[in-house]
Amino acid sequence: MNQSTRRTVASDPSDPTLVLRALESRLARLETGARRARLCAVGSLAALAVVTLGGFAPFFGAVQEPVPPADGLEDEAETEGAEPAPASEPADDEEPLVAPEPEPLRELVLTDEAGRRRVWLGTRKGGSCGLGLYDAVGTARSELFLTAEGESRLMLSDRRGRPRAYVGVGEEGAPLVRLADREGRPVLEAGIDPMGATRVRVVDPATGRVVELHVLEDGRPGLFLGGREGIEHVSLGLSTTDAPGLRMRDERGRVVFERP
Repeated sequence: MNQSTRRTVASDPSDPTLVLRALESRLARLETGARRARLCAVGSLAALAVVTLGGFAPFFGAVQEPVPPADGLEDEAETEGAEPAPASEPADDEEPLVAPEPEPLRELVLTDEAGRRRVWLGTRKGGSCGLGLYDAVGTARSELFLTAEGESRLMLSDRRGRPRAYVGVGEEGAPLVRLADREGRPVLEAGIDPMGATRVRVVDPATGRVVELHVLEDGRPGLFLGGREGIEHVSLGLSTTDAPGLRMRDERGRVVFERP
């Protein structure tokens, strides 16, 4: 077929075969163009996403999980109108919580601002208990004790810690007051013995000589002078009938004079 014949056949609109072929060719070209356009669009979006995320990653870092709210804090919108949760009850097999018994306190020490002990209060293994007061250098100056046998005593000391005054009541109820010299040796005693006799004794701690004034349990007054060996050298007193009496002894304790 020559060229004039092809142009005549192609331009003949009455031939259905030619019309159908022309439509199929046009649809194929349109589909191919649409496919290429979609591929280009997808590639452009992928490149844009890579560039965008790569540029902002140093500023935002990695994606983090959302932080849960703190305990006890909830969104008001979620909790509004909600009923309070019922109080939990212990299970039948759970034991109730009981506060432990406090440990017994056997000793209490109070200190001043410098950390020095100033007050002591406590008990001893033998059953005695006491209270002690200390001065600024830690010397016990006042002590109050009660022994396990029932004797109570108060002792006062000087700055060196030497006892100078003593007041006590024995286990049988006999009171006693004692004063001491600078070395802590007794020089004056006054008290009532368990039998009821009242005595006042003055002692020379260097020589051991004694002067004692007493009233015995039966009411007889008396006075005696004692020497180094504890010997009663001179005794003067009244009998139950108020008769005076005098007795004298030598250094060996032998009676050298007696009236009546």
